[in-house]
Amino acid sequence: MNRHVIIVAGGKGLRMGGDIPKQFLPVGGKPVLMRTIEAFYAFDSSIHIILVLPVSQRAYWKDLCETHHFALRHDIADGGETRFHSVKNGLAYVRGEGLVGVHDGVRPFVSREVIAGCYEAAQTKQAVIPVIDVVETVRHLTKPGSETVPRNDYKLVQTPQVFEVQLLKEAYQQEYTDAFTDDASVVEALDKHFEENSVKSDVSGFYEESRDANREQIYVLYGGLFFIGIFLGTMFLMVTVMIIFYKQISEGYDDKARYEIMEKVGMSNDEVKKSITSQVRMVFFLPIILAACHLAAAFPLLRRLLVMFNLTDVKLIAICMSATFLVFVAIYYIVFKITSRAYYRIVGNQI
Repeated sequence: MNRHVIIVAGGKGLRMGGDIPKQFLPVGGKPVLMRTIEAFYAFDSSIHIILVLPVSQRAYWKDLCETHHFALRHDIADGGETRFHSVKNGLAYVRGEGLVGVHDGVRPFVSREVIAGCYEAAQTKQAVIPVIDVVETVRHLTKPGSETVPRNDYKLVQTPQVFEVQLLKEAYQQEYTDAFTDDASVVEALDKHFEENSVKSDVSGFYEESRDANREQIYVLYGGLFFIGIFLGTMFLMVTVMIIFYKQISEGYDDKARYEIMEKVGMSNDEVKKSITSQVRMVFFLPIILAACHLAAAFPLLRRLLVMFNLTDVKLIAICMSATFLVFVAIYYIVFKITSRAYYRIVGNQI
């Protein structure tokens, strides 16, 4: 059976902040939209992918594809005034019979299991939507005020929503209304029309998507990056500390004779110790000061790089960088105290 998917990215999508539409924001080094397309290609390499984009964003998408060497096959349809019109434009690229899914372009973490489950169920159900449980408290507004309703009676609808091709095409022949919030609502409106004419279509199927599965995929992506960051940071810190420690110790042997001469010419032990302390502090803390200056100067560039991983909270980034720097300084200070003691012993002055 032929499989199609319409990936809708027809809006400006600026809710995630910044001037870049959210479908183009990088996740793990690639735009969200590419990750979404890859998810469906990984499910079925022969699936017909139709991307719905505003005409004004086509050139930008083409540049992104060239930059990232993105060559997965897909057709491009024009985005419409509303999501309804965008999907309708995408349906024009679907030929023949089979199953067609509709998916939001900014949902790249949909699992292979959810996609497969929706398409498999749609073979018999004709119309399938993935849903997740409602975990928040739900209240129903009434004229006197509001009341809590059983959340087990409700589900949150996700995508992809998968339908038999002819069913969805017929549903999208209807006139647009504000009641069309997703593709299932469009098909439901068609179903009511059928019911009035004593013809019933099966649009009752749904496939339940696990919220934990989505969370697990996010943890896999960002957890891996977090581990790599900790590992590389620890290695860098260890190497830096060892280099400075052994360099200062080796210099201690070179400086021993010089400080003996300083004592012979009349300098007191306190004056010699003060001179030693000044040198050790300069060797250890000058790099810290320079590192702080470099970090402050590079912060704008680092913020842009982190946007590639969809990290756009500037305040949180600044707090994390500051906390990391303070931890580094604390470890550095401990090593400084240890190195100072060893240095003093070498040059013949105990603390």
